[in-house]
Amino acid sequence: MLTDGFRYGETGPEKTEEIVEMSMRLLNVSGKANMLSRGDLRNEFHRQLSDYPAEILAEHFAKPETLKGLFDLARSFEGQAYASNLLLPNQCPSEQKAVIAVLCDFYGVDRKNII
Repeated sequence: MLTDGFRYGETGPEKTEEIVEMSMRLLNVSGKANMLSRGDLRNEFHRQLSDYPAEILAEHFAKPETLKGLFDLARSFEGQAYASNLLLPNQCPSEQKAVIAVLCDFYGVDRKNII
């Protein structure tokens, strides 16, 4: 469920599919879809969606120990957001570093350069 949530948002895969279908109809009506077939457009959309690394986030946030401390973790990030002194990622508490590392993995950034 978390993977689908990160990949499709709160409206889910059905709503995403509906939006894709509407977009393809608009392309066809406008005459802009002549270079690609409807199937090609749909296949490209699904290929890009499957390449979206939602599993990285879902795997981390599905862990019971992560879920238990999620509210406190969010509050600690919020506290830093409003703090007068900025902490660099390598100076953050280990719980925050874990989230920063997961986000680095998600975005394909080398975590060693950040934390």
